[in-house]
Amino acid sequence: LTALGPAFIKAGQALSIRPDLLPEAALKELQRLCDDCPPAPWSVALAALEAGLGAPPGEVFDAPCADGAPPEPVAAASLGQVYCWTRRSDG
Repeated sequence: LTALGPAFIKAGQALSIRPDLLPEAALKELQRLCDDCPPAPWSVALAALEAGLGAPPGEVFDAPCADGAPPEPVAAASLGQVYCWTRRSDG
């Protein structure tokens, strides 16, 4: 279900609290979508960041990783994810 994208994840989350519609085994599987969403690939997150910021993140924030590796999200949800960066004083 996660491979189908955010809309399907949201639908699964909504169904996860409907014992009147689905058996308990299905509910348990769908409830995992509420607590354990995989993060989007860094390339997708980077494109969204650049579009929202109007600039590459490195021009606005200090680099989150000293080694230049793609940053890991602190948390991921069906419609977004969170990164921990510090705004540059000159950005």
